Formats: sequence, C-alpha cells, structure tokens
Amino acid sequence: MSRRLAATLFLLPALCLGRTVMIGDSMFSNNAVKNALEYYAGGNVTIENMALVGASLHEGWVPSIPAEYSIMSKNPPPITIVMDGGGNDVISVKDDCLSFNDRCQQQIKEATDILADLLERMHEDKVQHVLLMGPYYLENLKKAVDEGFKLLSNVCKNATIDCHIADTRDLDPPLGDDGIHPIQEGYELLATRIWEVKLDNDIPII
Repeated sequence: MSRRLAATLFLLPALCLGRTVMIGDSMFSNNAVKNALEYYAGGNVTIENMALVGASLHEGWVPSIPAEYSIMSKNPPPITIVMDGGGNDVISVKDDCLSFNDRCQQQIKEATDILADLLERMHEDKVQHVLLMGPYYLENLKKAVDEGFKLLSNVCKNATIDCHIADTRDLDPPLGDDGIHPIQEGYELLATRIWEVKLDNDIPII
C-alpha cells in the first residue's frame, strides 16, 4: 500500500465525522442560505444551523452568537463554521448609526472585539475554518456598514483560525417589507457569494 493511499485511508474517519455548522442571526435562521449552500454542495450535505432571530455579538434579548457557539456540540468540533454577526448590534443603536456618531462607532468596535475573542475560542476548540458573511448596505447606514466591514475584515485577517470574509456590499439584495431582510432571491445572492469565497479558498463544507 502506498504512503499516499495509507494517509488517505487514515483520514477517512475524520472526514466522515466532519461537520459544517452555521451560527448567526436572522440572515441565517430561516434556512434560506443553508438550503442554497446544501444545494451548491450537491445535495448530499446537511449543514447544522444554530442561528437565532435577534442574535447579536453583544448579549441581547435572545442568546448571543457567542452563546450559540457555546451550546454547540464540540464532539467532534466542526470542520467549518459559516457565520454572520454584527447586524443586530448596529440595528440596536440605529439612530446613532444613522448619524454615525461615537456611540455607533463604539458599538461596532465592541462587537468586533467580541468576534475576535470568539474566533480564538474556535481555534482552541480545533475548529478549522470560518466563513464570515459581511454586511450589505442598508438605507442611510453606509458609513456604519463600511466601518463594520473594515473591522470585521481586520479581525478575520489577524485571527489564529483560518478565517475568510464574504464581502456582500456590492450585491444590493432585494429586500422585504421591513427594508432589512432579503426576499428569497436576496438570500440566494448571499449564499452564492459565500459559496464563491468557499471555492476561492478551498474551504470544505461537509
């Protein structure tokens, strides 16, 4: 038996135990992005979805995104985590972020600091990859979105875990009546951008 074949056979049990898990907020909780990613993966992948409506990186009225991660089974640890976060942190101080004042900027900074700590925890737990969906533009919140994306990108770039961010700011997904959440076509645009980043960086979704 060749060494390459032996190494492949050795890895098969780990690959079979591989998991992809989603955490985040209402961008993911309705399973529209999850279903699209499973479709792109050929329909033979089941992604676990822990995302909750209203979740933020800060503590809030529902379990936070770090809390979603905390209660997730780590046996075995996920190979890949697909996540978003920060949108509800901004929306919770929307009036401040409309004017992009100091309170808004502090809120964004705190949220990204929380993310940095979360990524380090994932690394310590032997998670291998993180695919982070960045924010898209909402009406009158361009400065807040750009600041959030800049800080999220820096956190992801400097993380000890393999982390890649999907920039969605150019997508302009069609939104529903609330002016925040996409309609089905919009969710599919977001999933497509995540999948593009997955392919560009050889990130497994299994």
